[in-house]
Amino acid sequence: MVWLLASSSVFAANPGRVDKETLRAKVAEVLRQPRTSMRVFEEAEHAEALRALGAEAMPALATFLDDQELGLQAGLTMLALDEKVALPFVFAAVPRSNVNVEARAWDAVLRLSEAGESLPWARQAREASIRRLKLEPVIPAMLVLGVTGTKDDVALLQPFTTYRHASEEISGRIHHAALAALARLGSEPHLAQLVAELEAPVPTPMTIADGLRLQDLLRQAAYVRSPRLTPLVCRHLSDEAHRDGDVGVSPAREAAQALERIVKPRREHPTKAQWKEWCAGGPEPRE
Repeated sequence: MVWLLASSSVFAANPGRVDKETLRAKVAEVLRQPRTSMRVFEEAEHAEALRALGAEAMPALATFLDDQELGLQAGLTMLALDEKVALPFVFAAVPRSNVNVEARAWDAVLRLSEAGESLPWARQAREASIRRLKLEPVIPAMLVLGVTGTKDDVALLQPFTTYRHASEEISGRIHHAALAALARLGSEPHLAQLVAELEAPVPTPMTIADGLRLQDLLRQAAYVRSPRLTPLVCRHLSDEAHRDGDVGVSPAREAAQALERIVKPRREHPTKAQWKEWCAGGPEPRE
């Protein structure tokens, strides 16, 4: 892609002489190029080729977000170029943008929030998730609304707690995500419902469907991060793993990961044995 980099450098050196249509045509040309190395993703090569355009690259790429042909590659290239700068552009394009680009954006919000980073575009993320959820129950969008929303959003999320899908598993996942988002927004009745579901005994013997449901519930408990859920998560540290063909579940592993997110111990990735000791009243896992 040397010729693309060189060409892009010319644009960067003469920004005042490049009209928007010419710039857009050059960006489209870059986006249509196949990758030259199997060692990197296509969007990484495209981002590198467009980096010399500086601040002009992102808005030019954003004009393709609702494009049927180039929307996916434009969005992925934007996120590869500078994720935090790209996110407001992606949110503004929801729901016209490619759903795979949206998915990357929702995941980025949740990842950055989990890491404790500031979300300067939280308002745009909230508005985008609302627009998406008014069309369909997208689980990551619900969780983003739980992180960026307000109690004014309870009415939008509430119906999803009783949503019915043709698949019982998907219905359960939507139900758990809605409960978790509502609890994260501070809804006491929904936190209480999450507590009640975690308190319910696991069927014996546990089926794969039971295990998948429990794992999903533990993941949502980790997302909510309420200390009220901690002793209930502790109960599952001894649950046995279960496998049926190619599908396996490990609630104990999910419980340990959930505790790490809720408690945030000083030791990185404590073992299940260390968590069991802590749950029994022992010291917090340390290095």
